[in-house]
Amino acid sequence: MQNRSNKPIDLYLVSSPLHFFWAWLLADRQKDERDAHLWLIDQYSEKPMVFTPLLDRVTTPFVQWQLLAGREAKGWAKWRQRKKRFAMTEAWCAEHRPARVLIGNDRSVLGQFVLKTAKQLAKQQDTHCTGVFLDDGVFSYLGRAASKAWSERVVDNAVKKWVFGRWYDTPETVGASRWVDEAWLMYPELGQRNLPSKRCLPLMTDQLQKEAGLRAFEPMARAVLSEHQWETARLERLDGLFTLPNHRIFSRIDGYRTKILADLNRQVQLGKRFAVKYHPAAGSQDLLGLKEAGFDVLPSNLSFEVLLPFLADCEVVGDFSTTILLAQYLTNKPVRWMASSFDDNAERMKRLCREVGIEIKEPEEDEHVQIV
Repeated sequence: MQNRSNKPIDLYLVSSPLHFFWAWLLADRQKDERDAHLWLIDQYSEKPMVFTPLLDRVTTPFVQWQLLAGREAKGWAKWRQRKKRFAMTEAWCAEHRPARVLIGNDRSVLGQFVLKTAKQLAKQQDTHCTGVFLDDGVFSYLGRAASKAWSERVVDNAVKKWVFGRWYDTPETVGASRWVDEAWLMYPELGQRNLPSKRCLPLMTDQLQKEAGLRAFEPMARAVLSEHQWETARLERLDGLFTLPNHRIFSRIDGYRTKILADLNRQVQLGKRFAVKYHPAAGSQDLLGLKEAGFDVLPSNLSFEVLLPFLADCEVVGDFSTTILLAQYLTNKPVRWMASSFDDNAERMKRLCREVGIEIKEPEEDEHVQIV
């Protein structure tokens, strides 16, 4: 697509709902000064991001978008696909000359190639292209442990350099690759200690920007909720929402179901209306039997971002999850962390919650609450 407005161009490389959310809010805020292009990268062909089919039905802040699916491809099919995408990237960047490339997952091979290509072309023209990392939630502040593993730092890094070239850079944690210049974070002062070599900047500068961003995202959020036949009024009536982490986390914690039910029943005894949302990895499973216990359970594949504009005065309670960071950052609603484990990661999460002003709820306080 030919750029006709003469505005600086931003290219958003999005692979997750969280990064789609940030891209939407930023593109909308800057739409009068900049043209935003959206690429949905590293998507599965049969199941791309839930927002994808709605992008042609809702007015968006993007001047152009495209889906780059085929994540499931293997072997030579994967190689041919990447070769085609690399050629497409070179042609697109040569035509559009993006001033910024904003990426959510800087471990992505295609994402790094786009960053490299855009920055090298800009240098040839004696201009500049800025590589921007978009906040990835908890990982942005606590680091990504898997990035430090020998299999990733040594084996995966060596294989990718051999297959693609020395330009590929395995980051020590999210946002740390050499192609990234800036990290745009919810809490830049806290991200700086995890990304010391990057310029860390705030995603939003004040509460008015945050509220405007949520209003801008509301049409897409309503469209997603409608697809799930979920009325916004059901959310607006809630007094509280429990957001559970990936079951790989809570499955290792003894008595987790008992702790959750104790806290939920305490809220019921106080006359409050609480609902629960599992992590999307749970699929259609009610892993803790919460429906059977009588609680309202939201579809797990509803991304938390689409709920945010409609939570009214709802308290958000979460565990080791990005959802509580999002709720604390974007809203004036009370946010609580239910500390359910006490390993090193939990202790680091506890410190992070204290630093951003999230209330910490120790499970021992619920031990004597009757489970109904």
